[in-house]
Amino acid sequence: IKLIKNVIRLRRWPKYNKPIMIASWPGVGNVSLIASRFLKEKLDPPGLAFIDPLPFFTPSGIIVEKNIIQEPQFPGSILYGIKSPKRKRDVILFIGDSQPVAKGYELAEMVVEVAEQLGVDTIVTLAAVLSASYNIETLRVWAVATEEKILSELRKDKGLLFRGELQIAGLNGLLLGIAKMRNMNGICFLGEVPSHLTQVPYPKAAVAVLEPLLRYLELDVELSDLRKLAQESEAEIKKLSQQAMSEYLENFTTPIWESGEEKEEE
Repeated sequence: IKLIKNVIRLRRWPKYNKPIMIASWPGVGNVSLIASRFLKEKLDPPGLAFIDPLPFFTPSGIIVEKNIIQEPQFPGSILYGIKSPKRKRDVILFIGDSQPVAKGYELAEMVVEVAEQLGVDTIVTLAAVLSASYNIETLRVWAVATEEKILSELRKDKGLLFRGELQIAGLNGLLLGIAKMRNMNGICFLGEVPSHLTQVPYPKAAVAVLEPLLRYLELDVELSDLRKLAQESEAEIKKLSQQAMSEYLENFTTPIWESGEEKEEE
C-alpha cells in the first residue's frame, strides 16, 4: 500500500478480508456520530491511522485552563479496523469529529482514497431524514444506494423503506457521491428525526439505523445500552416540551374567564 499524503499511520496496515467502510460525521440529530461512536465503544477496534487536520480545518480560537493558554485544538478524523468474527467481511470505521467549513469535498476525497488503498469496495454512511411528526413511536429507516443492484439486495430487508427522491446534506451524503465517481459502491441508511429536534442529539434514530446496518454487515452488537440512552433522551425531551408548552400557556395566552371580564368592563 502506497503512502497517502496527509494520512498518518498509527501502525502497519493489517490485511483485511473484503473490507466495508462505515464513515461518519456530525449531522442532523447527530445520528451518524452517535451510532459510530457506539460501535467503537462496543467493539473497541484498534486505531489504524488519522488524517492530518491542518489542510482541512482552521481553528477559530483557543481554550484557556486555569489561566493557561492551551495549544489550538483540531477535530479528529480517525480510522479504525474491525475484524469480523465470522470472517466474511471486515469493517473499516472512519469517524470525523467535525465537518470542515470550506474544504469538505477535499476531506471526503481523502477518505475515499484511503478506502481504496485498504481494498474497500463499499462505503456505508448513516444520516437523518426529517419527519413532521412530533411523536414517533416506531422510527422508519430509509435506504439509498449508488446502484440498483445494491438496492435489490437491500430490499430483502423488510425493515427498510425506499423513499425514491431526497437530498442528503453534508459529508455523510457527499462522500457517497464521490465514491460513485470512483466506481465504488455506496449505501446510506437514514433514520427519521422530528423536524423540531434537528439541533439536539437524537439517539433513538441512531438505534434505528444501526439495526439494518448490523444485519447488512452480519455483525453481532448488543444495542441495549443505546436503547436505554434513547429512552432517557425521549423522556427528557418530552419533559422539556411539556415545560415549554406550560410556560407558553402561562405567558402568552389569556384565560377565557379573564377575557370575558375585560369585555364586560369595556
